[in-house]
Amino acid sequence: MNERQQLELENYLGEFHPRAPKSLPSAVPTQTWRRLAAAAAVVFFFGTSLWLSSRTSVPSTTARNFIAKENSPSPSTIVLTRLALENPSSLDALLARSSRTRLPRFDRPDGALHILAKE
Repeated sequence: MNERQQLELENYLGEFHPRAPKSLPSAVPTQTWRRLAAAAAVVFFFGTSLWLSSRTSVPSTTARNFIAKENSPSPSTIVLTRLALENPSSLDALLARSSRTRLPRFDRPDGALHILAKE
């Protein structure tokens, strides 16, 4: 740039006067109804989940039989290991007895494995 162009640029820029920036707009007024609606929804869902968790349903007879089978005491792994080392024949008898109640049956027509049974 030559001197003449620099002088023109300085004159042009001198026409501008600095101004203070505008203040930021004030915060949007709070909408308390949205907060109340969110709080009501939280209370509703919490109350519903608490109510549903406190309800006790009566299990059907099939469910009761299944629960009774699952809750029946079964020997621990340590007991079974000791039994296998000390008296293998009684371990065989115990496993045979428990397999009758715990394993699915092939010979029952309503059993899940009846389809796989060879007839």
